[in-house]
Amino acid sequence: MRTRRFNHDTACVGRRHGRTGVVGTVLMVVAIIASACSSSSKSATSAPTTSKGTQGTSAAGAAGTTTGASGGDIVIGGVNYGANFPDTATGFQARINRFNTTGGLNGRKIKFLGTTDDNGTVATDQSIVQSLILNDHVIALAPVNTTAFGPASSDFAAQNHTPFLSWSYLPNECGSQWSYGFNGCLVGSKVLNSSLEDPIISVVGDPKKVRLAIQQNDNPSGISSETLFTKLITARGGQAVYAQANIPSSGTVDYTPYVQAILKTNPNVVFLGTIFPQTVGISAALKAAGYKGLIQDYESYVPGLLAQQPAIASALQGQYVNTQVPPQESQSPAIKQMEMDLAAIGKPTQISISEQIGYWIGDVLVEMLQATAAAGRPLTGDGLYQTANSGTFTYTPRIDGGVGPEKFPDAENNPSPCAGLVQVTGTQFKVVVPFKCYENLPNQ
Repeated sequence: MRTRRFNHDTACVGRRHGRTGVVGTVLMVVAIIASACSSSSKSATSAPTTSKGTQGTSAAGAAGTTTGASGGDIVIGGVNYGANFPDTATGFQARINRFNTTGGLNGRKIKFLGTTDDNGTVATDQSIVQSLILNDHVIALAPVNTTAFGPASSDFAAQNHTPFLSWSYLPNECGSQWSYGFNGCLVGSKVLNSSLEDPIISVVGDPKKVRLAIQQNDNPSGISSETLFTKLITARGGQAVYAQANIPSSGTVDYTPYVQAILKTNPNVVFLGTIFPQTVGISAALKAAGYKGLIQDYESYVPGLLAQQPAIASALQGQYVNTQVPPQESQSPAIKQMEMDLAAIGKPTQISISEQIGYWIGDVLVEMLQATAAAGRPLTGDGLYQTANSGTFTYTPRIDGGVGPEKFPDAENNPSPCAGLVQVTGTQFKVVVPFKCYENLPNQ
């Protein structure tokens, strides 16, 4: 088993803590919801893409309109936050390698430049994005998996007709006709993603019996998640008996007053949307104080972690984790294919969250390229844009047991409401509710 870096010093709500602290907070992903941030150097899988950017913008459309139109390699490059998502490029490469080794698209193959680490810095990210577009002439930015991909980067890409494929948990990654998330737009405000609560509700049985306590960090994502979860449980007929976004996401925290406040409301389900170390600490404190109900978070599904960290396994024992990607433990046909694809590029087959994110971004790209060619459009940024916004493109994983289907351009604005539920049992994650799709409810 390979040893992975694991950074627990994160803090962003709505993302998923994937293997090293990947994005985790609900609302930042509106529920993937709950944590993550840090820094690092370029990951081992990154190609030597320059991070030196050119200031200013080129003529709009210059990059996306011409690059790749005349045949040859389909040039793709991405940007990544290595400390939180160290294996994104590995997962992406695994999927792209299968595409290339099976002939590509009419003989044309993807030339993947790797991902360049922006160290979680907005200015660095902007420089990398500019260089990829102006110097490397990529037809699309993929995979994009970083908290630093800000409006300056996404606007520059759009101005230069360059699509970006990501895990859309940032506001500027949603609502853009150039942005394609592998599970939709996770921070859209028009709908409520029921997959964030329905799996745990099914464990309770009757949603009307749910007395939900929601504990979040005191940041914008935490506040948004608190509101989201409250609306969701109310829509299902349950009750939010406690909802606070008041725990600092940095510094030393005494969990006692928070635990006492939660228990005072007599909940039978507790949602934790705090940074990873606090999730572990609060979970242990709740149990020590006598709480016997269910606890759910969105970030502690980290394959391999429990066996490596017995203390964490003990603190999280019995805890439920909502997963926004199919858990490896399901051993679905799609998961088995992913394992084979990783082995084909010489990588271990224990799948990290980062690798899943990269893999599914790659899968969306492959289907989008195939649909673009089938429609007689050029394999350029403009060609992908026309396909995604034609109203006829639907992404569906070709192998059973993958992420949920998406219909574009709806997915540019709304989440794909799919999730699974695992439970910490000993040093393993046990699948309690298989990964499946639910529904988006009107946000009233």
